[in-house]
Amino acid sequence: MLGRGPKANASQRFADEHREPEELAERFARDAVKRLDERARALRAGPIAVFAEGRFLGHLRSEAAATRAQVVVLHGNLAPLLPGELALHPLVVDLVRRGAVGEIESTLRSVGGNGGVGR
Repeated sequence: MLGRGPKANASQRFADEHREPEELAERFARDAVKRLDERARALRAGPIAVFAEGRFLGHLRSEAAATRAQVVVLHGNLAPLLPGELALHPLVVDLVRRGAVGEIESTLRSVGGNGGVGR
């Protein structure tokens, strides 16, 4: 029986056409995280923050976690914003502020003091 195809009147099984969008999303996440991780490692500046909308958020987060990529995925669709709007968006302002504070703290630690900065 091995090596023989199904009988002519047997029901044929086809690939699940509803699975294709999910597979494309997973492939997109895998490629995006790989490229972003390569960029983060080349810059040697720590993790890259990426904003993603809900439908790709889970795919990107799971791929970043699985590959231990230097990518932090945050929820938000900032793509339709103009540059001026993007610079003033509360999520971006907070992210930049945290990055600046982290740089100042790491500089102070490397100098060996707190520079009069209280906590």
